[in-house]
Amino acid sequence: MHIVYDVFPKKKQVMVTFDDGKNLREFLVSEELFLDFRLVKGKEFTEEEYKKFLNAHSKDSIYQKILHFALFKPRCTHEMIEYFARTGIPEGDYKYYLHKLYQARILDDEAYIRAFINDAFELKLHGPKKIIFELEQRRLKKEIYLELLSGITREKILANINQLFEKKLQATKPQSVAKTIQSLRQFIVNKGYEFADVDEVFNRNIDIIKDKSSEDKALEKDVLQAVRKYKHEEKNKMEKIYGYLLRKGYSYHKIKAKLGEYNEYENE
Repeated sequence: MHIVYDVFPKKKQVMVTFDDGKNLREFLVSEELFLDFRLVKGKEFTEEEYKKFLNAHSKDSIYQKILHFALFKPRCTHEMIEYFARTGIPEGDYKYYLHKLYQARILDDEAYIRAFINDAFELKLHGPKKIIFELEQRRLKKEIYLELLSGITREKILANINQLFEKKLQATKPQSVAKTIQSLRQFIVNKGYEFADVDEVFNRNIDIIKDKSSEDKALEKDVLQAVRKYKHEEKNKMEKIYGYLLRKGYSYHKIKAKLGEYNEYENE
């Protein structure tokens, strides 16, 4: 016979002491387990009932760790299964723990998808393509997230692109217009937006891009750098200078004109 010798509340759990007539044994149990077994002081357990308690306590201890992980931040089913595997939980127990999480409404993949899309699109300004890729990695139901993403209007998508464009443009240093467009486009496309939508925003703001690039000022600086870089080259010196500047995104005719100005200045 096993008797509940003492019960002591401890934060959100309860310390329960059992007396088997020879030894006292303590168990830290959740409030849920405490209520399930009605662990009041003086209650008697048969050997079979005690074994059931031990089994339930073992699972409950694991569940409390699972609960801590699940509540740390929003999780989806796939993330929980990966956690089970990492922590060595027997595969046969996966359904048991997942069911408890579903029942407690702690695990809800549809709610997770809604929150994920809202956070990714509204706060992080991620585009549909990036969001789809990230949700695919989490093995979530495609029909749910595709339907939700279809509700995002093109106006909102263009507004996000415009925000990203303005943010990135502020950090742009003087360089060729082509280089500015390339870096801006790559940055926004990597956020998950379509080229056509990105180009629409760029076409509306091409004058701003040109102004921010300060191409003439940048070219003047890069010409001097190219000339210094290849100053001691004996073969194909001009070809190397042109190649260097073309890779910077300047057009051939602008390079030629600027090099002409530089050569005139050098010969004065």
